[in-house]
Amino acid sequence: MDLAKIGTAIAARRRALHLRQEELAANTGISRSTIARLETGALDELGFNKLMRILAALRLDLRATDANIGRPTLDDLQREASELTEAEPKPTTPSSGRRRRKPDAGRRT
Repeated sequence: MDLAKIGTAIAARRRALHLRQEELAANTGISRSTIARLETGALDELGFNKLMRILAALRLDLRATDANIGRPTLDDLQREASELTEAEPKPTTPSSGRRRRKPDAGRRT
């Protein structure tokens, strides 16, 4: 993963938390312009401590895992399954909106 992809993930999380870049900057002590350049992929380098402050403020962490060379991640598979489910036509069955009750052999009337 490169810094541009990390920046894209940071932007998505910030928006999901309804934070403005200014608020994230104030929470981390990092300038708003640095955050903007990170989120847009215009930043070539960012120090580890700055990155960790941003991730912590967004309740994200950094993980080192085995390289994923061509294999889909769990997120990839879940996204694909969601897209397939959304693309499938919904079955239409006529219904009166009422469900029939099963007769109860033991019920007394």
